[in-house]
Amino acid sequence: NEIRHEAQLVAAIADVIGREGFEYWDDEQYAQYARDLREAASDIATAMELEDYSRAKQALGRATKACIDCHDGYRG
Repeated sequence: NEIRHEAQLVAAIADVIGREGFEYWDDEQYAQYARDLREAASDIATAMELEDYSRAKQALGRATKACIDCHDGYRG
């Protein structure tokens, strides 16, 4: 339950950082990273609810990639 909850929080954060007015919100690549993170985090939450740990692990890899790629490009 804790992991599912944390994944839901990450999905909410990803939603916020992709909204109009947030820094880089209108940059298409940045917006894609935010969407990728939101989708991956939602998939983690769903996988945990289903106790599908393989699916959760795959989604975690996608979330991590979205974070790393975004930080490399936008945070230096």
